[in-house]
Amino acid sequence: MPRISVFIGAKNDKGHVQAVIPSEDLEYYTALGFVTEADKAGEPKAEDNSELLALQEENKKLKADLTAVKKELTAAKKAVANGDSTN
Repeated sequence: MPRISVFIGAKNDKGHVQAVIPSEDLEYYTALGFVTEADKAGEPKAEDNSELLALQEENKKLKADLTAVKKELTAAKKAVANGDSTN
């Protein structure tokens, strides 16, 4: 099976990484941004992490809400165990 080298930009000393792939898979790798010449590898693309950051912020808020609910539930359980009625 014939093989071919493909390259993509990376943050390393060479400025790219190399992969050796079956030549029949070249179209898939070019669709991912790989090129067949190291000089054309270019800068790595910056990732858009905005959705991930938004999800992380939402997760922090949900954890804080959950902690508050757990505290309220613990206090209510203690009140019931002591015979206190809040109803």
